Amino acid sequence: MQSLSKNTKIFSLASFFVDISSEMIIWILPFFLSTVLAAPIFVIGLIDALRESVGKLVGIFAGVYADKTGKRKKLIIFGYSLSAAIKAFLIIATSWMHVLVVIFFERFGKGIRDAPRDAMIVISEKKENLGKAFGFRRMFDTFGAIIGPLIAMIILAFMLNINVENTYRFIFTVALIPAVLAVLILFFIKEESAKMQDEKKIIMSVLNAKNYKNFIFVSLIFAIGEFTIALFLLRAGEFVNILYIPLLGMIFNIFYAMFSVPAGHLTDRIGAKKSLIISWIIFMLAAIGFAFFASFQSVFILFAVLGLFTAMYKVAPSVYLSKVIPKEQYASATGLYQGIISLAVLPANLIASLLWSYGPTTVFAFPIATTVIAIIALNFLVKE
Repeated sequence: MQSLSKNTKIFSLASFFVDISSEMIIWILPFFLSTVLAAPIFVIGLIDALRESVGKLVGIFAGVYADKTGKRKKLIIFGYSLSAAIKAFLIIATSWMHVLVVIFFERFGKGIRDAPRDAMIVISEKKENLGKAFGFRRMFDTFGAIIGPLIAMIILAFMLNINVENTYRFIFTVALIPAVLAVLILFFIKEESAKMQDEKKIIMSVLNAKNYKNFIFVSLIFAIGEFTIALFLLRAGEFVNILYIPLLGMIFNIFYAMFSVPAGHLTDRIGAKKSLIISWIIFMLAAIGFAFFASFQSVFILFAVLGLFTAMYKVAPSVYLSKVIPKEQYASATGLYQGIISLAVLPANLIASLLWSYGPTTVFAFPIATTVIAIIALNFLVKE
């Protein structure tokens, strides 16, 4: 990986520590909400939708501001710092509303940092290496996401029989340590000087880029059926004990890590459009499995399939946008893209929560239909 820039490697290491922290929390949070704070399914779906959407909406403004001023490093460090600090309040949360506020500001911080960070990677790398660079960062991100659930599972194994609530809160406390380490690493980033750009011209240039609007439209079709991981976890919880939930997270992230760099290489070779179609087909297979073949044994396989899907899906849009958008406006383009796509997260989770009353088969049949429509639309409306 000597061909990759120092900035990409620093971002990768920071992502490693952040995901240790985040993944210690993510996989147990739905059960903390349901068993300790007595939150209903609807609220759990709402909080997880908020977790997915807030950061991406904030990313619209963070991306435009980063491109306008050229000052990306400060935004990145502030975003990581906010996310790390707010996690401390999970330790003392006594209501699902407290968790909702924590998740809001934690994702707010993520939204501030993500688009400027990806833009710095685009600026730092050669165009032919972008798939590899994004895949490399995702791989480190996912290595952290493997270690996080492992730490949570070890703590659960030793403490769960003592006091369930205190076990959850102790996990939240330990999760603060890697989050702080990530912030400290980011001070070693080197930022190139950049010219000020006109905000309106940036937005108009991005929106007028060839295929950009069509790509967003097609991505929205898929996103309306891509509800968040919490509902997959609750489905798995019908078949496995809480002790095994972090293990599902580890399996998910092992496959995510294993295929992140290969997914980047594949995307560079066959193109982002074909890579995206492959990822959507994999997601559809996972949805079919959760709908019709869920069992104690199969949920472990299905979370591996979800990990493979995520490895492909996280790389392809980033690479596609880098091909159709000038690098000086990439933060705006990716922030706007992620922000618009996030608008589908809340309705996707609300639809899934409503369908839950009709049974899991109905819930997971819905994304199968939306994925088929998205693949057809991508073939007809988006060119590469």
